[in-house]
Amino acid sequence: MNQINDASFIEIHRKYTNYVRMKKWLRTFECIFSKHAEICLACNALIVWPIGEVRPEKCRQCRKMVHENI
Repeated sequence: MNQINDASFIEIHRKYTNYVRMKKWLRTFECIFSKHAEICLACNALIVWPIGEVRPEKCRQCRKMVHENI
């Protein structure tokens, strides 16, 4: 039973660590290029839009609603 819990904890920790790395990378991207950036959770496409503008409603690659994905 403990091995299952340990395995699930390791998997959750790995996903969280990858999420934190991705967010740091996106913030760096935003600073360098002066644009907002997010990753589409459905297709992993990079969504970029100018600062001061509204976030796009749909992902250009998979056409899913951005607010549902992010």
